[in-house]
Amino acid sequence: MLSPKYLVALVVDKVATEKAIYFLPGKWKNFWSTDIIDSKGNG
Repeated sequence: MLSPKYLVALVVDKVATEKAIYFLPGKWKNFWSTDIIDSKGNG
């Protein structure tokens, strides 16, 4: 987590097309698409 406001998930594999990440509970906005993710906390 970059701050309480931003979650950054770096992808370091050149061939990766997705990455599994843990979202803390709350509402998250996708920076690129503005989609809203309502997370209950998953892992």
